[in-house]
Amino acid sequence: ERSRPARISEVDSPALILRNVRQHNLDIPLLSIPLDRLVVVTGVSGSGKSTLLDDVLYRNLLRGRGRPADEPGVVASLEGGSLIGEAFLLSQSPLGRSIRSNIVTYLSLYTAVRSLLARTPRARALGLEPGAFSFNVPGGRCEACQGLGTVTVEMHFLSDLEIACEACRGRRFREDVLEVTWRGRNIIQILDLTVSEALEFLEDLPETAARLSPLVEVGLDYLRLGQSTATLSGGEAQRLRVASLLAEGRSARRAAAAGRKRSGGASSGPGTNLFIFDEPTAGLHPRDIHRLLGSLRGLLALGHAVIAVEHQLDFIAAADHVIDLGPGAGAQGGRLVYAGGLEGLTRVADSATGRALAARGALP
Repeated sequence: ERSRPARISEVDSPALILRNVRQHNLDIPLLSIPLDRLVVVTGVSGSGKSTLLDDVLYRNLLRGRGRPADEPGVVASLEGGSLIGEAFLLSQSPLGRSIRSNIVTYLSLYTAVRSLLARTPRARALGLEPGAFSFNVPGGRCEACQGLGTVTVEMHFLSDLEIACEACRGRRFREDVLEVTWRGRNIIQILDLTVSEALEFLEDLPETAARLSPLVEVGLDYLRLGQSTATLSGGEAQRLRVASLLAEGRSARRAAAAGRKRSGGASSGPGTNLFIFDEPTAGLHPRDIHRLLGSLRGLLALGHAVIAVEHQLDFIAAADHVIDLGPGAGAQGGRLVYAGGLEGLTRVADSATGRALAARGALP
């Protein structure tokens, strides 16, 4: 079922107000960006979408907080910045090139897994501490390959060759470490579990559901715990970031609720953060787009603000508020063609986005 846009009143909506934006081809006298709904910025390529959100909005927000940022775009004033705690720009860029970073470490779940194995009778008999089950530090990893499972053979005039480590046969750990099992699985076999398998297998860990469930929500249940983040596609990396943010936000909300319960009073809880996404649907199947929309609404439900640059029509049709730039690219773009709910977009003659939505029948 298509994710439907929420109908939210424009009255008294918290918003960022930009006045006289004059960066590159942008010429926008006044723009209001609501913070309590899913906002999608649309327009043909070259109409100024990335310039508006990255150069102008994001960089000026960073500068306003004394954070390092490239030269911000020109805007006479930016009002409402005090409503935002932190601003995050989530692009399709990789999470990192280190092969030591994997799903379980990125989600801060590895410590719990290692502690679980260290508490087993076999680990205690061998004197193995939690650090022995990490391939990132000495103690239990294979030192011949330093826990990588492979070694590099220099080929001089050819590209270097990666081969399985002979000492550990590619298993990354010492033999005694691999003798330790939890429910029949050692550390390597646990890291080989998919996210959906791990949710069931590691149900004894309180952190498991909180950290892994958001990955299922964004359609990443097929990833393996030990999969290197360097192998993820741009779309996978962006969804992993969303899942991590959802997990952190829910954890903060639970902590705030517990604090209120203990004190018997009110608590301010986590603040509103702004998440700016650059074409989050790139490379996604329509089913995954539906899941992604659900995750973004999850961020909104946590009290955060979400803005996305997007061309995908079904995603745009799920927006609560559309900011359409154009009408063309370059010198023919940079103007505010439309800002508001979806209902009025198709009635704007200059909007290529509105015409495409009407022709596709993508509006709910």
